[in-house]
Amino acid sequence: MRDIFLKAYLRLRFLIARDEAQNMTEYALAVAVIGLASVAGMEAVANSINREFLALANIIDAGMK
Repeated sequence: MRDIFLKAYLRLRFLIARDEAQNMTEYALAVAVIGLASVAGMEAVANSINREFLALANIIDAGMK
């Protein structure tokens, strides 16, 4: 078990020392931020669309009476 942790630690140290690993981490963080912003934006758009459909439903309902 100790060997597994030592190998994982050494592998992590190797990846941290490489420039490519740092670039991949930066790209992963950028993708995560873009994903979170997209989800937040979609929620706002969904709420706006929902309000418009409710307003349209009220107009149709008022016209039917």
